[in-house]
Amino acid sequence: MAAPRFKPIEECATEGRSRQTVTADLDGTLLLSRSAFPYYLLIALEAGGLLRALALLASVPLVYLTYISVSEPLAVRTFVYITVAGLRVSDIQAVARSVLPRFYAGDVHPEGWRVFRSFGRRCIVTASPRVMVEPFARAFLGADRVIGTELEVDGSGRATGFVAQPGVLVSVHKRQAMLREFGDALPDVGMGDRESDFDFGSFAELTDRIVPVAIVTKESMFHGSTVRGLKATDPYFFFMNPRPTYEITFLDQLPRELTCGGGKSPVEVATYIQKLLARVLGFECTSITREEKYGIVGAACRPTTMDLEKPTT
Repeated sequence: MAAPRFKPIEECATEGRSRQTVTADLDGTLLLSRSAFPYYLLIALEAGGLLRALALLASVPLVYLTYISVSEPLAVRTFVYITVAGLRVSDIQAVARSVLPRFYAGDVHPEGWRVFRSFGRRCIVTASPRVMVEPFARAFLGADRVIGTELEVDGSGRATGFVAQPGVLVSVHKRQAMLREFGDALPDVGMGDRESDFDFGSFAELTDRIVPVAIVTKESMFHGSTVRGLKATDPYFFFMNPRPTYEITFLDQLPRELTCGGGKSPVEVATYIQKLLARVLGFECTSITREEKYGIVGAACRPTTMDLEKPTT
């Protein structure tokens, strides 16, 4: 783990950026508000009517609870379904062109815009539906590319309410969408404001001031390490222990020659930090991926044929 992962936007230089490429999230980065809900509400009201807007408003407590305790993609999917299910895509596009821009414009983050506009090539990657944000992003923010969550559309031109593959663009999906778009010509700088932006931003510019932090959790009775259950319950089980303990070790700052500023690639830096933390924590790095690890553990938890056979008499 390296901290901090992103520099404060105020520290980002704007000189000499005219030939560079930037990717930026929208909510909380180029916009002051971190929530896209007001814009979903405008689509629901203008394109779907008052009853749809009231239904969306009534869903807010449940959706935000889902966002906090379950997952961000599921919360976004819920907003999308209530907002656009059954609407003509042409009606959504009309609202996105004529109504949303003036509200987006009033919410622009001054520091985010200062940095974003200094780049010669600009790309926005967002979890919001692309059809909602693209008119504003291109016309007002000067974005050359807009990558967003795609809506599923039926044969009659109406939104089904579901999202198309690869799904809601957060975390790894956002990173994969960017890689498909740019290939090997990765952007020079990534702008984001939340943990789920780390994956897509980490193929861009990294800070040269990296202080690895090793963390060990100690449990005596309950173990918050669910594999097949609900991951959201892990913190509750951890704090149910009589004396839950975190041991935090701050390691030395990496010398410049081991950072991107010293000529290392982001992958090389991340690999070195991973090996460093493993050595401090007493682990051994393997080539097993996260997906393979959970597959192995899940297979070990499943009952086998032998488990289900009854003894014969």
